[in-house]
Amino acid sequence: MVAAQWPPAVCRPPTPCLNPQGGHSFSVHGVWPTNTNSIIRPSACSQAVNFDPNNIPADQRAALDRVWPDLKGGNNEVFWKHQWDDHGKCSGLSQVDYFWKCLKLWELGKLDARLANAGIVTSNTPTLISTFESLLA
Repeated sequence: MVAAQWPPAVCRPPTPCLNPQGGHSFSVHGVWPTNTNSIIRPSACSQAVNFDPNNIPADQRAALDRVWPDLKGGNNEVFWKHQWDDHGKCSGLSQVDYFWKCLKLWELGKLDARLANAGIVTSNTPTLISTFESLLA
């Protein structure tokens, strides 16, 4: 399962936040492996290799920096480590393969494009609320 984050929702006061994309694009929050017939994540996967930022190839790092930023702490490697420890270790993939798979899934999802095709344009204004309000007026 690919989990997205919307910067204006994550970056609400009083939480200090970085917004590297200007708030107009969703970004990756995480990719969480699940069991085949369930949304429950696999367990007993603590034996996997620990996260090592030195194993991230330069091209993968550039892509991760772009689509998977740490909005709250500003340290992408810490955020990626947290996601690897909580979810990636359970994927059955190596660290490098897990993050490549995450990037591929994110690209295939094209969340911003799908929303735009449905008439939902990402912005800093509450699109859905204003749409409902105009319908009820």
